[in-house]
Formats: sequence, C-alpha cells, structure tokens
Amino acid sequence: MTMDLFRKIQVELLDGRDWNYDQTWGGAGKLAIRDDFSRLYLLKSGRAKVRFGNQAVILTPGMLYLFPAGLTAWYQCLEPMRLCWFHFRLEYLPGIEFFSRFGSAHEALPPKTAETDFPLILTGLDARGPAEFLDAIQALLRLIGPFLPEEWEKPDNPFPAAQRLKPVLSYLDANFANPELSLKKLAGVIHLQPTYFSNRFKKIFGITPIHLLTELRLRHARSLLLNTDKTLNEISFCCGYRDQFYFSRVFKKNTGQNPQQFRKSAGLFGARGESV
Repeated sequence: MTMDLFRKIQVELLDGRDWNYDQTWGGAGKLAIRDDFSRLYLLKSGRAKVRFGNQAVILTPGMLYLFPAGLTAWYQCLEPMRLCWFHFRLEYLPGIEFFSRFGSAHEALPPKTAETDFPLILTGLDARGPAEFLDAIQALLRLIGPFLPEEWEKPDNPFPAAQRLKPVLSYLDANFANPELSLKKLAGVIHLQPTYFSNRFKKIFGITPIHLLTELRLRHARSLLLNTDKTLNEISFCCGYRDQFYFSRVFKKNTGQNPQQFRKSAGLFGARGESV
C-alpha cells in the first residue's frame, strides 16, 4: 500500500541559487517566514542561524539542512556566507507535503553525488528542454535521500491509512476556491461524521482538513500576489474568501505578513539571488 502511494508522488522544483549573502539575508533574522514548500541548504562558508519555536540551528559549512514546509522560522546570517539553496515540494497526495510532518529542521551529511547534483539542479532551473529538468529532479531526489525514513512499515506510519482519505484531498485540491466549502461537505465525500473525520484526518496528516483548506487557499493567494496584478479583492475572491479584510487577517496570521507586505517583499524573498 505504501509503495502504491509513492509511485504517484509529485516533485516540484521551485527555485534555487548558489550565492553570497551578508547580514541582510532573511530580513536580518527579524521576519517570521513560513511557506508551503521545503528548503534544502548547503552552507559552503560563513555562518548562519535559523530559529524555530524554542530551538535554533547553527548552519555549519559542509552540512546539508532540510527545513520542512509549514515551519515558521527566523533566518539570520551571522557572518558573510556562501549558501546553496533550493525550494521544493514533495507531495504524496494533493496538498500534503511529505516533509511537513517533520516539524523541525534536520541535518545530514551530503551524499557523495552532491558535488555534481547541485550544479545539475541549478542548470535544470533554467532548462530549455525536459531532459535537463528531469536530470535536476533526479539530483534533487538524491540530495533529499538522507532525510527519508529508513523504515516505512512502523505502526505509526501514516501513509497506508492516507489512501482512505485520498478522495477528500482530491476534492479539496479541485474546490478550495469555493467559499461554501465546509467540514461537513468534506466529511460527506467519504461518508463520515464530521468530528470523527476531522480527528482521523489530523491523526494521519498532522493537520485538520480546515487547516489544509487554508494552506491551499493561501498557496494560490501567494502565487497570484507574486505573478499577477490582481487587486486584493479579486485575489480574495479567487481563493474562496468573500471578505477582503478577513482574507488579509488569515493571510497575516499564517504567513507573518499581510498581503500587501508580501507582495512588496517579493524582491527580497522571490528574486533568485536574494531569497532564503
């Protein structure tokens, strides 16, 4: 059952860079940053710190770091550094990012292929044909290999049980922009009582179905903010919110910035040479 699920896994390579950074990186550690994609870092020189919750990780040159999707963190450059980074999604079901269950940062030794894998990925980001891009995806999967669980059949493994809820995830992915979408409607997709369904969903995925609905809506909102000139009112409507002001409150609560600030900071966090 687990392998059947992973044969349909989706990998999305979003962005990346091998770049020099100074103390302005990441808003100098003063901005809480939370995204729906995972981050992979290889620090080549210098020092940096990433804080999340009551923990902090000091990045060490030569080590590989993975910061999972959904992690709220503060990024700070402690001294001038050379950092190679990639943003990616690894979804085993629609809207469910694999590493989002990790909850904290992870450190590993880079695989032996890292020296050639990083350039392959950077080349693939600007690929003009499918062959180069597929090479980049394969290289990315090799790099995240050290972070994957060694055992898949433990009793608390959520992936086999996730198959039962797959129709709900597909329905969410197709209908998240519907302002009438509710817990009752989602539970009805697989004919379960709403409270039982919500509890089961959270046990398997670590988040409630309404939380996932919000994540999908905000993912779409971020894309519209960065890639279109739509007004906030238009974007809120496209993402399933009838009220622009309620949309702005939800956006800020989940990302640490209101929509206007997020759009304005696109140069800081979206440009390839400046992103965290």
